[in-house]
Amino acid sequence: ESVKTVLVRPRSDLIRRYHRGAVAAYTQALKLRLDAHGATHPDVATTLWHRGRALRGCRDDGAARRDFSEVLRIRKATLGGDHPSVATCQVQLAACSVADGRHPEAARLYDAARKIREARFGQNHPACGACALAGAEVHALLGDHERASILY
Repeated sequence: ESVKTVLVRPRSDLIRRYHRGAVAAYTQALKLRLDAHGATHPDVATTLWHRGRALRGCRDDGAARRDFSEVLRIRKATLGGDHPSVATCQVQLAACSVADGRHPEAARLYDAARKIREARFGQNHPACGACALAGAEVHALLGDHERASILY
């Protein structure tokens, strides 16, 4: 084994243990919030969001995608489809889709998030550029190099 492998592995194990503990805590908090507020309350969406981020830290993108999908549903229903929080959720959902090899879904989500952010913040906002870059990379993976070059 290389020195790098020996030094990196313990750190990554610690990080994964931290995220697993966070997943457990957010799961417990989610149960309490669901009982107290119901499935569409913003606190439920926030808890699902945090648990989804912790699941991504555990490299469980499938479970994270389920949480982010539910957050997206709640946020669209409560905030409207053109809210920046919807775009942020779409970006996280797209990242999970890329990790699971669902590139067409990821491209659609990145494009939708970029449109929301451009409408709200203007085309030159850094958040729009980040969406465009991530979307360009996915379009390139799909072989749509013309679309990718427009977004770069």
